[in-house]
Amino acid sequence: MLPNEVTVNFKFRPKLWLVSPFAAFLVIVLYLLPWGAASAPAWVQALGAVAGVFVAVFVASGQQRRQEQSERRKERVVIKAIAEIARRGSMWVEQIHMLASHGEAKAQSTRFLQAIDAVEREWQLLQAVRLTDLPDESLVNDFSLLEHNLRSCVDSARRYLAGAQGEELRSIGIKVTFNKNIVRDIAERLATETP
Repeated sequence: MLPNEVTVNFKFRPKLWLVSPFAAFLVIVLYLLPWGAASAPAWVQALGAVAGVFVAVFVASGQQRRQEQSERRKERVVIKAIAEIARRGSMWVEQIHMLASHGEAKAQSTRFLQAIDAVEREWQLLQAVRLTDLPDESLVNDFSLLEHNLRSCVDSARRYLAGAQGEELRSIGIKVTFNKNIVRDIAERLATETP
């Protein structure tokens, strides 16, 4: 199967050109040119035009290379940022799950609220990342799941604190467990995939 894009890269290494057969040929041609003839200005103009084309290609190649490097750096930063948000979010969701499942959320309400606020901050940080900033389509699913489960955990924890009872409490417990597992799995996966 052919790729969707074809990329042509020109890599000029000026120091290597000085010792290349092309450089030797160029020196010989320049030496043999009829510099005293009436056609000398035309030769100088022709050589200048050819040199101008080489300089233009060299400059364009350098710009393209710098742009690609900049895009790769940006992609690495986005992946690392999402991986770090997932790691911290996982830690705080785990804290919420532990306190709620052991019935300590109300006794340690300050710690529980701190964990809820921390998860909400991580969710808000994710809001700053646009889907178009993601370097790879495979991250869209993880990003969406992470965003949804952080938000779901915050909502469930707030309902728990509001005094959920019976079936609603059981549902919250299941959701928070589910949120914890998904966020942890995404955090682990992103940690191994981060360059």
